[in-house]
Amino acid sequence: MRTLIVGNGIDIQFGGPSEYGNYAILERMLKNVNEDKYSGLGFDKQELLDILDTCEKTINKIIRNKVGIPKDNNYLFLQMEMERVRRTYTGNPSAYCY
Repeated sequence: MRTLIVGNGIDIQFGGPSEYGNYAILERMLKNVNEDKYSGLGFDKQELLDILDTCEKTINKIIRNKVGIPKDNNYLFLQMEMERVRRTYTGNPSAYCY
């Protein structure tokens, strides 16, 4: 049996980041949330907006290095990931948010 698995990479390759990049995906998702398109799936519009707001606040704290993580080896992966986020999203954190 032959199988072909296609994911986001192929979408981005042929559709381009303007349609399938992170920014475009988040824009579509926010538009759908604001138009209450997820209520049929059991998601409340305000709850989703609150979750997104919490995510935005959390990522901004990470970028600004305002989240304290113990300097313990048990948190090494989390420390490394937060550093990667800070390196990736340098500059004005609000520029990455909606």
